[in-house]
Amino acid sequence: MFWQRKLENYMDGDSALKQRLQLLEYYAFVAATVWALIAANYLFVLKSYSLAVMTASGCLASFATIKLVQKLPQYRSFLANLFVFSTVLVLCGCTIVTEFTFSQAALYYSAVIFLAAQLAGVRVALVWTFALLGISCLDLLNHISIGNPIRESADRLLHSVGTIITAFWLSFESEKFFNVRTRRLENMTASLQEKTRLLELAEETAGVGHWRWDSGTNQVTLSTEALTICGLPQQPDTIALVDFVKVWHAKHISELQQHFTLSNGTLNEFNHELTLGSSESTKYVNCRGLLQQNEKNDTLPSIFGTLRDDTLLRSATDRLTLKAEQLNQLASFDPLTGLANRHKFQEELAERVTHAVAHNVPMALLVLDMNGFKSINDTMGHAAGDEVLKTTAKRISSLVSSTDLVARLGGDEFTVILKNTDSIKDIESIADRIIKAIAAPMQVEGQEVYVGLSIGASLAPTDTTNADELFCFADTAMYVAKTAQQGLAIYTNEMSENIRNRRSLENRLAGAIKREEFSVVYHPQCDIETGRLTAFEALLRWNNEGKNIKPLDFIPLLEGNGQIVEVGRWVLDQACSQAAHWKAQGLPARIAINISPIQFRDAKFTDDIKQTILKYDLPAELVELEITEGLLIDDFENTSAKLFELKDLGCRISIDDFGTGYSSLAYLKHLPIDVLKIDREFIKDIPTADDGTIAASVIVLGQSLNMEVLAEGVETQAQIEFLKANDCHSYQGNFISTPIPGDKCVDLMNEHSAKLRSSYELQDS
Repeated sequence: MFWQRKLENYMDGDSALKQRLQLLEYYAFVAATVWALIAANYLFVLKSYSLAVMTASGCLASFATIKLVQKLPQYRSFLANLFVFSTVLVLCGCTIVTEFTFSQAALYYSAVIFLAAQLAGVRVALVWTFALLGISCLDLLNHISIGNPIRESADRLLHSVGTIITAFWLSFESEKFFNVRTRRLENMTASLQEKTRLLELAEETAGVGHWRWDSGTNQVTLSTEALTICGLPQQPDTIALVDFVKVWHAKHISELQQHFTLSNGTLNEFNHELTLGSSESTKYVNCRGLLQQNEKNDTLPSIFGTLRDDTLLRSATDRLTLKAEQLNQLASFDPLTGLANRHKFQEELAERVTHAVAHNVPMALLVLDMNGFKSINDTMGHAAGDEVLKTTAKRISSLVSSTDLVARLGGDEFTVILKNTDSIKDIESIADRIIKAIAAPMQVEGQEVYVGLSIGASLAPTDTTNADELFCFADTAMYVAKTAQQGLAIYTNEMSENIRNRRSLENRLAGAIKREEFSVVYHPQCDIETGRLTAFEALLRWNNEGKNIKPLDFIPLLEGNGQIVEVGRWVLDQACSQAAHWKAQGLPARIAINISPIQFRDAKFTDDIKQTILKYDLPAELVELEITEGLLIDDFENTSAKLFELKDLGCRISIDDFGTGYSSLAYLKHLPIDVLKIDREFIKDIPTADDGTIAASVIVLGQSLNMEVLAEGVETQAQIEFLKANDCHSYQGNFISTPIPGDKCVDLMNEHSAKLRSSYELQDS
C-alpha cells in the first residue's frame, strides 16, 4: 500500500495541470527576479515610478493568477483569458497616458502570451497572439497619423511583431516539450499502478505481504496483504513500531524489539516464526527482515521485510508428518503385536551382525515358533489366536533388555536379537525364561489356553559373519528343536544338512530348462464389481524326478546363481505365447508376469519385452509386469527410467506383495504404477483379524494415487464382501480356482462367463 504514496501526486485530480502549475511556479520565481531588477532600474535609474509599479504589478498578477488556478482548476481557461485581457487593457492604457512605449508593452505581451499558453494551452495563446498583432497594427497606424516617419513606425511594428511571435514560438515549443514529458509521466504512472496491482495480486495469491520500518520516523508501513495477515484494518497502512510489535504473541515481543534497536549504528537481519491469535485459533507467520538504506538519509538504515502466512502450510506439514509416522509404523512394525516386522528385523539384524564382526562383540539370534497355536486358531477362531499372539509378544518383550530387539516375522514366528551375549549359558538362561513364561496359561475369551515354544539359536561371529546365514542357522536349529520336541536347540555344524540339500537343489536346477522340467501355470484374476475374469498371473513350477519343488525353495536359488534371467525369459516367452493363443480364440485376457529384480536390472530386459511382444503380435496393454517394492528403492533413477520406457511401450506395471516391503510415497507418486497388489498375509485372516485395517489402508492409498488395487490370496466369500465394501478393484486366489495349465484357462473363462450370465438371468427373473 505504501507504494501508492509515490503516486498520490498523479492520482488525485488533473495530474498534468498539477505538474504544469508546479513548473509555472518555478518560472515565476525566475521571472520575478528578472522583473524585480527591471523594476529597480525603472525606479532608481530612470526615475520612472509608473513603469516600476507596472512591472511589479504584472509580476504579482501572474503569481495571483497561478494560485487562483491551483485553487479553482476548473476555471483555469476563464482565469487565463481574464488575466490576459485585463493585462492587455492596462498595457494599452499605459502606452497612451504614460511614457510606457509600445516596445516595452510588447515585451510584457510576450510574457502574458507565455503565461496564457501554460495556463490554458497553445490555442488560447494563438488567439491572443493574433489579437496583439492586430493591436500592433493599430499602433502602427496611430504612430504614422501623429506624424512619425513611416520607417520608424515600421521598425517599431517589426520589433513588436518579432517579440510577440518569438514569445508564441517559445510557448508552442514549451507546450510540445511539456506534453511529451506529461505522456511519459502518465505512462510511467500507469506502469507503476499496474505493477502495484500485480504485486498486490501476487501477494494475495501467495499469502505473502511486505512491510517497511523507517528508523527515522519509527513507523511501520504495511502492504494490504500484510495488514490482512496481521489482522489489522486496511486503513491506516502505517502504524507505530510499538503497535506492530504488540500484534504478535507476548513471547516474541522482547526478541523483536532487539531486532529493531540500533546497535553501533547498524541493524541485524532476521528470520523468525511468529504466532498471533488465541490458543484455539493460532496463526503461524514467517517474519523476515532485511536491511535497507533510507531513501532520504543514506546514513540512517531501515528494515524492509516480508510476512508469510504459514498456518495452512504448517497444518499440512503436521498432517503429512503424522501420516508418514503412521506409514512408517505400518512399514516397520507389526500392527497386531506392535513388535518390529520382518523388514525392521532384517535391517536391525544386518546392522548388529556388522557391528559384532567389526568389534568382535558376540551376539545371538533366537528364532521362536509356537507349538499348539494352530489348534487354537482352528478351534477358537482367529480373534482368539490374535489374543494369544499379543500375550506372547508381551511376555517375550518383558524378559529381554531394552537393547534387544523382539520381532514378529509372520504367523506364529518370532525372533529375538540379543545384543550382548557372552556364552551359551546366557542363551540357555534367556531361552528357558521365555519358554516358561509362554508355557504359563493364558486367559482368552474366559478360557485358559496353553501354547509352547520351540527356539533355535545361532551366534555371530562364532557361527557366521553373514546376517542371512545367521538367520538360516537359527531357523535350522529351531526346526531341529521342533522336530525333537525340545525347547531350545543351538546351531551346530551338524545341522547344516539343509544347506547341503540346498546345494543339491542348485545343482539340479542347472539344465532344468533343457530337460523341460519347468512349466507355467496360470492363476485367474477377477474384477470384483463385474465378476469377470480379466487376467491370469503366470506362475513358474518345477518338477524334478517326479517331485514338485516348491517355488519358495528354488526361486531364491535361481536368483542367487543368476539363472533367473534365463528362466525369466523363458517364462516371458511362454506367457506371451499363451496370451496370444487366448486372443486368437476371441478371449483377450491380460497376462501378469512376475519380474525378478535381477532380471529387471538386466541390460537386455526392455529389449526382451519388446521382441517377445512383436514375436507374438500381442498388444502391449495385455502384458502386465509385476515388480517388488524393494526394486523401487534400490537405484531409483535407473528403475524409474526403465519403468517409464516400459509404460511408453504400453505395458502395465504392478507392485507385487505390497505392504511387506518399504515403499516410500515419494517413489509411488512419481512412478507409472498401474496396480498395487495387497499381499496375501493381509488378506488371509479377514474379516476376523486386524489385517483388514491394513488392507483398507492400502486400498485408500491406491485410490489416492489413481492406482488399481488387487487383493491376493482370497479364499472366502466373506473376504470378497469385505474387499467390495472397501472399493477394491479386483482379487486373485483359490476362491476362483487354483493355478491351472494354460490349455484349461479358456474352459475356465467360458465356464465362469456362463455362470455370470446365468446369475444375471436369475436376477432379471
